[in-house]
Amino acid sequence: MGRDNDQAQADLRAAHERLLESQARYQSLFDNLLDGFALCRMLFENGRPVNWTYLEVNPAFERLTGLTDVVGRPVTEVIPGIVEAHPELLETYGRVARGGPPEAFEICVKPLGIWLAITAYHSADDDFVAVFENISEQKRAEESLRDSQTRLQLATEASNIGPWDWNLTTNTVYYSPEWKRQIGYADGEIAGEFREWERRLHPEDRDRILAAVQAYVADPSVGYDVEFRLRHRDGSYRWIHTRGTVIRDAAGTPARMLGCHVDITDQKQAAHEREQLVRTLQLILASTGEGVYGVDAAGRCTFINRAGAEALGWRSEDLVGQDMHALTHHTRADLSPYPRGECPIGQTRTAGTPGRVDGEVFWRRDGTSFPVGYSSYPIVEAGVVRGAVVTFADVTEKIEMETQLRQAQKLEALGRLTGGVAHDFNNLLTAILGYARLLEEALDAADPRREDATEIRNAGERAAHLTQQLLAFSRRQVLQPQVVDLNALVSEVAQMLRRLIGEHIALDTRLGGDLGTTRVDPGQIQQVIMNLVVNARDAMPNGGALVIDTANETLDDEAAVACGVAAGAYVVLGVSDTGAGMNDATLKRIFEPFFTTKPPGKGTGLGLSTVYGIVKQSGGFVRVDSHLGQGSAFRVYLPAANGHAPAQPRPAVADPPAHGTETILLVDDDPAVRGLARRMLERQGYRVIEADGSAAARAAADATTPIDLLLTDVLMPGGGGPDLYQELAAAHPGLKVVFMSGYSDDSAAVHDPMDGHVFLHKPFGGESLVGKVREALDRR
Repeated sequence: MGRDNDQAQADLRAAHERLLESQARYQSLFDNLLDGFALCRMLFENGRPVNWTYLEVNPAFERLTGLTDVVGRPVTEVIPGIVEAHPELLETYGRVARGGPPEAFEICVKPLGIWLAITAYHSADDDFVAVFENISEQKRAEESLRDSQTRLQLATEASNIGPWDWNLTTNTVYYSPEWKRQIGYADGEIAGEFREWERRLHPEDRDRILAAVQAYVADPSVGYDVEFRLRHRDGSYRWIHTRGTVIRDAAGTPARMLGCHVDITDQKQAAHEREQLVRTLQLILASTGEGVYGVDAAGRCTFINRAGAEALGWRSEDLVGQDMHALTHHTRADLSPYPRGECPIGQTRTAGTPGRVDGEVFWRRDGTSFPVGYSSYPIVEAGVVRGAVVTFADVTEKIEMETQLRQAQKLEALGRLTGGVAHDFNNLLTAILGYARLLEEALDAADPRREDATEIRNAGERAAHLTQQLLAFSRRQVLQPQVVDLNALVSEVAQMLRRLIGEHIALDTRLGGDLGTTRVDPGQIQQVIMNLVVNARDAMPNGGALVIDTANETLDDEAAVACGVAAGAYVVLGVSDTGAGMNDATLKRIFEPFFTTKPPGKGTGLGLSTVYGIVKQSGGFVRVDSHLGQGSAFRVYLPAANGHAPAQPRPAVADPPAHGTETILLVDDDPAVRGLARRMLERQGYRVIEADGSAAARAAADATTPIDLLLTDVLMPGGGGPDLYQELAAAHPGLKVVFMSGYSDDSAAVHDPMDGHVFLHKPFGGESLVGKVREALDRR
């Protein structure tokens, strides 16, 4: 019995030791658990969980939560605000404490600011165990990853980048949502297949891009960076820029190709628009007649248009980067050096001062120069002068036109002078010729004084001819224009011209077909032809060729302004020769009266000035082209007329009877002219009332004696003949008139035969005077 009791005691001690060892092992396991452990008792009120008390916790609990001395204390005391912050935690633990199944969950304990992964299970009545780990670092890593992914997604969308991932083994492709969005599709609307991309390639790009892909996969050194067009959902094509890289497996075999694409349609359109703008600006610059170039702050050329480069004798590309002052502006017109610091263009590009200069020269590549007018304007960026833009033009033609204008003005001044002299001289010549004629008639043929009178008359006639030439140059002679066929006029004088120029000169007439008519004085135009032909003949003393041609020509506004006439249709008469030609100095003076290159006694110097005056007074102009040793070509432009020239020559008018008995009112401010005209008329039986001006004529007309005809000068002090006639005709119905003048001052309407008036040129002889008077009296 004793032995049994001892054995029982021994067994009891052994069992107790085993229990202690088990407890020790449990405590060691409990103390060394990495996870937190808490044995808790849930407190209920009216069947609802309201709090829990910590019964036991392991060291890991304190390490993971930072809480100490929690055993025996309610959670609301250990973690104030926990129940309010996490009522769902109270509910979860309450379900487990009542014997519910274990529950696992993650929670961010807001009062502690930590994330816990908790597993709760039932222990005993109203008790539960919570085993947990602190996952705050993991959560922060996940949050950081999510933030990175979000930022990447936003950046991808904002930068218009669409990633893609092509599995070369399975031929499947991951197309990112942004990739799909760029061509108009939602994320789930395009399958992950290679053909989805391939079939959307533009037909013109397909072969090129597929070849680029294959070449890159085969040889990565060639790279994969391409642009192509991809079809959008709406049917349009978008420009895509894509880059990719190949990833190989351990064996070096291409396994994947990763990349991204960017929609560059807007950039392409903007680039196209920029190219169009640049092209437009280039066309504008290329089309302008002026040279335009730009320089940087150092004076180096940044661009130059075609006109500018051609004017300077360079190619545009050769000038870019060059020092423009050193190339084109280094020397003044007087061949003195042009210091860079004094150049207005330099001041523009450095100080921003605009400049406008005339009277300087630019130098060409071949070393020659030309006169220019140029303007320079600063190029300013952000308030800083970056350089200058220069526009320039070759003003050689402008200078020549200004010279021609000064020459025309000089000729006009000479014309006014010679016209005024010729007007007074004609009155003197009228008396000289008339009285010389009377003296001849009064002297017997055997009287030696008659020969003297004849010489006086001959000298007067030569003077009268000279005066007519002066009046022609001054454009103050009286014209009697009519519609003329210039071809008929040339044909009419051609035979005479052949005799005039001699057999050593070949005459060729080239008359234009369908030639228009012109309204001119035919006699004066014949004089033009004669003078030009004689001038050509004298330029070919050893023979040559002379050509007379006619043609129609139309002048546009620009050409008309350059010639000083109205734009429109013209009939052109050309006279050209193969003679000696003229130099520039001679060309500038050929229309001046009394200027001649002929030796003394061989010319008066009035031939071409007469041509000039007749043509200008007829509303036309003359062009001359001549070079030494190459002959001369004169082109006479006459305004085209509406109408037809007379089909037949005008029949000769028989001389009217000279005698008469009518009363004539003779009005002229020159007493010598009046005295001569009175004697001539009274010798033929006319009764003459003489007046020295308009006032005296009005007084004489008030007399009771009827007046049959008014013979009056056109221009007189105190009133002109046309106004006087209008007044007297009102008081004397049926009054006839003969106007006298050797001078025209824009009174062409008075002289025009269409007006029905009779006109008498000064100087005149007795036959002309009485013939015109009789003609006027006999008109109905």
